Order: sequence, then C-alpha cells, then structure tokens
Amino acid sequence: MKNIQFTPIGVIHSFFKKTEGVPIQASAAKGTSGTVEVFQKYAEGLKDLDGFSHIILIYYFHRVKKVSLKAKPFMDDEVRGIFSIRGPSRPNPIGISIVRLEKVVENILYIMDLDIVDETPLLDIKPYVPEFDARKDVKIGWLEKHIHKLSKTKSDNRFQKGEIVMGIDLEMIKQMSAERLCEDEGFLSELREKLGDEGGQKKFLELENIIIEKVDDFKHLNDHDKIMEEMGIFIRKLKDDILSEDIDNPNSSQKKPG
Repeated sequence: MKNIQFTPIGVIHSFFKKTEGVPIQASAAKGTSGTVEVFQKYAEGLKDLDGFSHIILIYYFHRVKKVSLKAKPFMDDEVRGIFSIRGPSRPNPIGISIVRLEKVVENILYIMDLDIVDETPLLDIKPYVPEFDARKDVKIGWLEKHIHKLSKTKSDNRFQKGEIVMGIDLEMIKQMSAERLCEDEGFLSELREKLGDEGGQKKFLELENIIIEKVDDFKHLNDHDKIMEEMGIFIRKLKDDILSEDIDNPNSSQKKPG
C-alpha cells in the first residue's frame, strides 16, 4: 500500500500554549474560546457551514514525539491498548474534537469549547449532525468506572516524553537518525532510479524502520554523542550496501544482458 500524505488546510488557535492543563475532551472544555484559520485556498469550502451550531475538527497531534501501541490514559492508572483510549501517541496521530461554532467571518471560524493546543495543524472540518453521529445503547468499556473524572482531569505531558533510558532520550535519537536519511534527497533519487518511484519510496520507508530499530542496539553506550556516531556509521554503510545491490527497476523495459 502506498504511503499516505496529508496537507493541512488551516491552523487552530487557542489560549493553550502547552499541553499541560488542557481539557482532555471538548465536552469538558465549556467556555474555552478560540479560532480556526482556514487557509485562503480552501476558504470556498466554508460555504453553508455557518448554518451548523457544532462542527467536527480533525487535526494532527503535532507535538507527539513517540508512537505507542499501549499507553496509560489520563483517567486511569492502568496501561491500555492505544485503540481503546483517546491518547495522541498513535500510529497515525490524528485527533478529533466536536466544538461549538459561534460565527464564520471570511476564512476564520470562531469556536467555543475546544480542547486543542495552539498552532495545531487542521486536516479537515465536518458538520456535526446528531442523527449521523449520536448513538444509543452505548457501552464505554473500561471508562465506565472513570468517566466521572472527566470534568476535573487535565492533560499533562506524558505523551510528549520520549523513551528515556539511563538519561538518554532514545526516541529523540531515533527521530534524529531517521532524519539523516530523509535529508539525503540524492539517496532517495538513486533509489527511485534503481527501483522506480513506488519501489524506491517503499524501500526508503523500510530503511527508515531499520534505522529506528537499530538505535536500540547501541543504547548500552549510555551516551548521546556515541550513539549518534555509531548510527552515522551504520547509516552510511546501509546506504552504500543498498546502492551496490544488483536490483532491477521493475518498471524498466531494459533487461540485463544474459
């Protein structure tokens, strides 16, 4: 399956400048105000939205530094599967909030009851329609015993923290190591030349995962600079090995001489 890429259509502005202290759900954020700035190229799509009292904002959790398949939610002390909680450290860090729409002025939406950090990238807007979205006879799983905490619970920075081992931020090192590969546009071009656009991109993503996993092999060094040095050596060798492999472009009509 091809990699999916989204482009923000706007940005959400709020009084919450950091993750700590933000209401954990919009339903617990009564009275908080903010605005949604829709970029001008998408402003035409706001036609008729002012007829709705509530809208659904879909956005990108831009401050998340790690992905976890298990995490401890805000209203419980037990670790839960990420798909059974609303935490942001998801494989695809996308959030949704139902907010009250006060008015629309050109490309600016004035909203209330929001639980979103300032400067959050906006991905989409949908009208909230109870007949579409509300359900009856609902079960809420583990939250049944904890939902009473909603109004008083605020977010902290637990999902912004990377994995720390003996004082070393491994998640940050993994991110920096992966960025070394991403910054080498020439390498990606060579991969695409060898494997075609789709094959090159796929191989590039595979190498990113290999690099991220490799960091764990060096965590025993307990030194940020030493780990980065070893990762630099590993990445250079990995790229050289890949480019020296005898791989045909699957989209090429040329055949190797037999």
